[in-house]
Amino acid sequence: MENEIWKDIKGYEGLYQVSNLGRIKSLERKSKTKGNVEYIKKEKVLKERFSHGYVSVILYKNGTKKNFRVHRLVAKAFLVNPKNLPQINHINFNRSDNRIENLEWVTAKENIQHNFKNGNVEKIIKNAKSVGKRYGGNKNATTKAKLRLSKKVYQIDKNTGQIIKVWDSAKDVERILKIPNTNISRCCLKKCMTAGGYIWKH
Repeated sequence: MENEIWKDIKGYEGLYQVSNLGRIKSLERKSKTKGNVEYIKKEKVLKERFSHGYVSVILYKNGTKKNFRVHRLVAKAFLVNPKNLPQINHINFNRSDNRIENLEWVTAKENIQHNFKNGNVEKIIKNAKSVGKRYGGNKNATTKAKLRLSKKVYQIDKNTGQIIKVWDSAKDVERILKIPNTNISRCCLKKCMTAGGYIWKH
């Protein structure tokens, strides 16, 4: 079994600690009931919550609660970040695996490239179903037939990973943005990273 190392969480010293295995615990301390009766609150590992695949916990201080993603607490406590990089990769793509050896500081661009290279952009697209719904209400039969014969194309910001727009086809993109549809198709087939400064995906 791995040796578990605990460190104080910055801003919550004496209250909570984070471990190199991705666990968070509250420390033993004096507390009071609503009736102002003092008692000893025992140390315990916090219950984890899940949001969009990430593990999070709620920390309390001075009557105020705040939600934190565990991977950020682990990285801030155990991983040096001399370049002040903004984002954290889960190296094995498992967002619930917050062991220190599975985390690394990266730029926004590196994060997108990491996901794109391994096919995880599909997850971004699946989380944007509401974007695609806007195409479902068109009652024009000709337009519907055209949509069935052409693949929708997702225009994705290469720095943030956010979907900018869903296009009916690469030809529509070429007509409006003047980006060659052949370049967009190559990007969709993963033969190149970007086209016209964007990531493209069917």
